[in-house]
Amino acid sequence: MIIDSHQHWIPKSFVLNPEKFLWKEDSIERRGDRIDIWRHGFRIMPGLHEEFYSVESRLKAMDQAGIDKAVLNSDGVNEWLTIELSREVNDEIA
Repeated sequence: MIIDSHQHWIPKSFVLNPEKFLWKEDSIERRGDRIDIWRHGFRIMPGLHEEFYSVESRLKAMDQAGIDKAVLNSDGVNEWLTIELSREVNDEIA
C-alpha cells in the first residue's frame, strides 16, 4: 500500500473566490485557470486551481500515480489568511 502523507487541500470556495478571504495588502494574479496570490511582492500561494479542492481530480491523479491513500493538509491557509477562511476549511472538510 502506498500512502501520500502530504497532500495539499484548499476549500473550493477559496479557489473560486479568493478575494473574499484575503488581507487588504494581498493581490491576485490570474493565469488562465490558475491563480497566484501575492503579498508585499512575494508570491505566497502559486497556482491555485481545481485540483486543490476537487475530490474527483485528486482521486484520478492518485490512481494514475498508484497512490492508495492520502493524508490531507490544509496547505497552511489557516496560518496566514483570515478567520473566515479557517471557517471555510473546517466546514468544507467536515
